[in-house]
Amino acid sequence: MAEKMWRISICMIMAFLLCACAGNTNMEKKVRDLDFTVVSTADISEELKKHIDERKEESFTLIYRDGEEMYLIVGYGRQSGGGFSIRVNDLYLGENAVCVSTTLEGPGTDSRTDGETAESIVSFPYIVLKMETMDAPVIFDI
Repeated sequence: MAEKMWRISICMIMAFLLCACAGNTNMEKKVRDLDFTVVSTADISEELKKHIDERKEESFTLIYRDGEEMYLIVGYGRQSGGGFSIRVNDLYLGENAVCVSTTLEGPGTDSRTDGETAESIVSFPYIVLKMETMDAPVIFDI
């Protein structure tokens, strides 16, 4: 009985932590906006592309540091159709963390060739945001 309670407690803690990390609508109070750049797919390093490809089937968030720069990546997993875009709602320094909020928009108009249907097109929308490296934790709101 004690082992069963222990397992249930561990599951509840894990569920709480997962909810706290993704989809957090309780973003921290803004201290200041942070400068960032949206990185095009052509400018992503091969190592970072590998990390993205390993995760792209499902929704994901990723923090990647490369020297002086930090990359915040948000992926929305497998989507039927094309023409999606990702809007950055906010990226700022909170009292204790970097906070980033994004929204998947679309689908827009996709580029189908003859014989293709919207259902036959699969995409994996993600966005890569480059900013100065910070030692603060990151809260994603997706």
